[in-house]
Amino acid sequence: MTQQMESTCDANSMPTVAPASLDILLITHNGLGHLQRLLPTLKRTTYPNFRLLLLDNGSSDGSREWVEQNWPGVIVVRSEINLGFAGINNRGLERSIADGIKYALLLNDDTEILDPDWATHAIEFMEATANAAVIGFQETSDPTSALNDVTVRETEWVSGFAVLFRVEALMKVGLFDEKYFAYWEERDLEARIAAGGNGIYQISIPVYHRGGGTFGRATSQYVYLMMRNAIRYSLKNEGLKQAVKRPLQYFLIAVSPIPIFKTPHALHMRQA
Repeated sequence: MTQQMESTCDANSMPTVAPASLDILLITHNGLGHLQRLLPTLKRTTYPNFRLLLLDNGSSDGSREWVEQNWPGVIVVRSEINLGFAGINNRGLERSIADGIKYALLLNDDTEILDPDWATHAIEFMEATANAAVIGFQETSDPTSALNDVTVRETEWVSGFAVLFRVEALMKVGLFDEKYFAYWEERDLEARIAAGGNGIYQISIPVYHRGGGTFGRATSQYVYLMMRNAIRYSLKNEGLKQAVKRPLQYFLIAVSPIPIFKTPHALHMRQA
């Protein structure tokens, strides 16, 4: 899966600069079915200098063995237990840092790549924008979504289902807070990155996200983690007043008669 591009030159040109190194960190926990759908779409990625790391988060469904047998170029980083989104991504990021990788792209297994140039567009923007430390992709529930013009806008935060980080920025502020386990940890990390004067951006390239790949849709564990971690995030980044308001917000969402507010990501997306 690893791709490389060698520098070339002729008598009338300067040597070509090799493209920046990229690790795509693919997290999975018992996600064999997701991986079987995702990897053929991921293989079409046109970026010429990336390697793919499978972050196996304590899987017991044979997904690691299937990847090792069918995708021999993939580097497997395995944990015997489920470390959560934060913990297993930190293990992958530590590998990227140790190997001197410039960019790390975190990707959920319940996604599919719709545009082969997705990583190329994002890295081109990062390379041209000195303060850009994070860039998120456009989440879509439509696997037939088509890309029109590529646009980028600055924002306060992006979703962690598909997000590109400048590794240097992570080295300055630290990695994910593993006490979150799952949900809100990307918001916390992005808040620390932004506090250091770095930019967070959203690119219009769609990535299909099926959702529910970790705990399913609106399970009790999902709701518990969302509520607990939202309060933790507020205490760390917003102050006591906002942390006190969080439980009320969750209650209002839970009893809302409007179905859209009961979707799996509603608790995460709706803000004060």
